[in-house]
Formats: sequence, structure tokens, C-alpha cells
Amino acid sequence: MPLIEIEGVKKAFGPKVVYRDLNLSIERGESITIIGGSGCGKSVMLKLLIGLLRPDAGEVRFDGQDVATMKADELQKVRQRVGMLFQGGALFDSISVGENVAYSLREHGRSADRPDIGRRVAAALEMVGLPGIEKMRPQDLSGGMKKRVGLARAIVQGPEVVLYDEPTTGLDPINVTRINRLIVALKHELKITSIVVTHDMQSAFAISDRMAMLHEGKILYTGTPHEFQSSKLPEVRDFVIGFAPPDEGRPSLEVN
Repeated sequence: MPLIEIEGVKKAFGPKVVYRDLNLSIERGESITIIGGSGCGKSVMLKLLIGLLRPDAGEVRFDGQDVATMKADELQKVRQRVGMLFQGGALFDSISVGENVAYSLREHGRSADRPDIGRRVAAALEMVGLPGIEKMRPQDLSGGMKKRVGLARAIVQGPEVVLYDEPTTGLDPINVTRINRLIVALKHELKITSIVVTHDMQSAFAISDRMAMLHEGKILYTGTPHEFQSSKLPEVRDFVIGFAPPDEGRPSLEVN
């Protein structure tokens, strides 16, 4: 059974139709990237997966259960299995880096009273290449560091799934490569399922086992990076043309 199944989903905001008939299955442990033009509903999909939005019709199943019909306590259990890296990092400026990373542990009531909470925060920061910065404030960090702290917060609970919303937006090329390497490394080291929303095709080719293209309210095409590069569909070719083949863009697992 796929870990996540989206079947026959329709979603509109007033007169704006986002999904007409959305269907997608996501396997355990894979890294899948959702691509598509601006405003096509890429980020909406992430919100549907964790129950922040509900479909107008259809089902969004997580581990066989329909998220759209879950009660609050059931949704809470699903969200504890999912980490999310928000587009801007979404750190709280009023608290330290360490408190930001620990926030989800305390918010969900997991390990809030255990003496190892500091160790878990330190381990998460070490994993994203930022050891020992717990006492720093978000305003003292670069854009790339903020993204990595946000990623540490997303993985500190040991999630089964990590959702990435435009993880490389606004970063310079060095930090784009660093984030790409982290996404690949964390997938392998933590055995997580990665779902990435991006318009950055270089990143998509570098990090993906599989890609899915949203177009006119549905998934137009799915395939490996190589299959996207070789696709004859005009909509796909127009979107990916001019980007490097996936084998040239895939990063090593080393994080600098």
C-alpha cells in the first residue's frame, strides 16, 4: 500500500478551481517533487496532506486512512509523523535557535519533560551542519542558515515524512546546493519519505526519485527525472527545456 494516496480530489477557492481531478500515489521512502507553474496548487497539496485544508471532493489517504474525515486528535497523530520545512523557514524571532528547534517537541507534548530534549535538538542541528548554535537568534542567521534551522525543526521528532515547500527559494547557488544535498542525505540517513514542492528544476532533477507535474487542475505527468528530460509532451518539454540532465545535477551525500 502506498503511504499517501490522493484520489479524485477536487478543490476550489470561490470561483478559482485549483484541482479538477487530482490523483497521485506516493510510496514509502521515495523522494517525489511536485512541479508546475505559479498558482497551480503545489503548496495547496501539502496543506491537504496534513489536514490544514480539506478537499471539496475525493480522498487524501495517509497510511490507508482518509485525512479529510479525521477528527482533531487523529489529525494530531498524523502531524506527529510529518515534518515540514516552510518556504521562509518560519522561525520565531522572539526565541533562540534551540527553542525554535525544540518547539515541535513541546507543542506536541513529546519529550517535553524528558532530559534528552537538548540532546535531540543538538543532534538535529548537527545533522543539518549547524552544531552549537542553539543560543543564537534567528535575526543573526543568514537566509541559508534559517532554512537549515527550519529543517532541523522539521526532523527533530524523527518523522516518517518531510514536506518541503519551495526549500531553495531566495537562496544563492551555494546554499541551493547545500539544501539539495541535505534533502538527499536525510532521505537516506533517516529513511524518510520526502515530498518537495518547487519551481526550481535544477533542484528537482538533483533530489528526486520521481517527479509529478501539476497542470490545469490535475497531474499531467509523472516519471523519473530522466523520463521528464526525455518526455515528448509539449507542456512538459516547455517546462523543463534548458535544464541540465538529472545525472549531472544529482549531488553527493556529503554536506559541507
